[in-house]
Amino acid sequence: MGNLSRIDLASEAGTTPGRVDALVRAGVLRPGPDGSFTSPDISRIRLADAYERAGIGLDLVQLALDRRWVTFERIDDLYRDSGPRSSRTVAEFRESLGSRGPLLTPVLAALGLPNPADDDVLNERDEQRLSAFLRIWDLGDDPDVAVRAGRIIGEAMRRVVDGWLELFAEHVTRPLEDRTRTVDEMSPIVLPRAATIISETPDLLMWLFQRHLDAGMDAQNVASMEAGLAREGLLPERPARPPAIAFVDLAGYTRLTETQGDELAARSAARLAELADVAARPRGGRLVKLLGDGAMLHFHEPRGAVLATLDLIAAIREAGLPPGHAGISAGPVVARDGDYFGHTVNLAARLSAAADPGIVLATRDVVEAVEQDDPDARFEPVGELELKNVGQPVAAFRVERAG
Repeated sequence: MGNLSRIDLASEAGTTPGRVDALVRAGVLRPGPDGSFTSPDISRIRLADAYERAGIGLDLVQLALDRRWVTFERIDDLYRDSGPRSSRTVAEFRESLGSRGPLLTPVLAALGLPNPADDDVLNERDEQRLSAFLRIWDLGDDPDVAVRAGRIIGEAMRRVVDGWLELFAEHVTRPLEDRTRTVDEMSPIVLPRAATIISETPDLLMWLFQRHLDAGMDAQNVASMEAGLAREGLLPERPARPPAIAFVDLAGYTRLTETQGDELAARSAARLAELADVAARPRGGRLVKLLGDGAMLHFHEPRGAVLATLDLIAAIREAGLPPGHAGISAGPVVARDGDYFGHTVNLAARLSAAADPGIVLATRDVVEAVEQDDPDARFEPVGELELKNVGQPVAAFRVERAG
């Protein structure tokens, strides 16, 4: 945006000229010889505001700057220019959206973004992207579609950002903090690495999104073609193989958190996710989500679920994690927004909770869907179990590797 006057900077940052003056006195902002500012100063103001919202006032920020514990100098390497502010208020922007206007607030919440007041002002890029999002997801029949679409991408992006920041902190910043005290020692190591990740990530995310989108559309098109051919009797219908759900939990996770600390427990959960993904993919499955001390996996057919779960329980043991225990159920599931719901999901979760460490339990539906003479797995009946929130006793089978 070029050079900004004191008044312009306050306007673009959504603050007051007095606040700009206070930040100059604290050393957060450094105007040029002519008293002008630059667009990265907007990010500096927002970071100072974030400190203050966390209870770190300007006096402490100034102390940290004086002692070189923090710096605002290279902020343009880490924060992207958000662009100029819009010339209209949020209320006026909402009005310009017409019939889509009422969706602005719920979509912002679904995306995980703050909900501004009516008299606030967004930047032009925010308006452009929100307008485009509401337009492309206006499918006409159900206004909740846009909210659901926002929730899917919002939660996915939040997980990516949180996970990557934690990974960077674990391997770069925290080890340095144990050995250094000032930003002058840390910056030459941290900033180039962080700046490279930040600059490359937008293209990386777009590339990966396109690859997954291509694969997903191919799968939908093939499924649609097969269904059409089957209706006309031109393609033999595939044998009915119900999907399967597996829950794999770590025994003693709560105790691990209490005795070893949250960080070790979090690492154990992250390692579980890695092992679950590696075990599931070759067997036609995928990791749906992590649930604290457990993982939920979906499979196209029960045999893959059985073999992948046995592989995962063994991998957990070999990785030195707390022992795993699992439950597998097969049957209809309700797919919604990348997640799965229904009785089949509930049964798998309850069976996992009932299994002892190292044990995999499965329902009769799983056993019947897997060949009885399967060379890789065998099933041993353990009787009918009373499971929490399941109305009738469930016939359960212990699953083991054959031989």
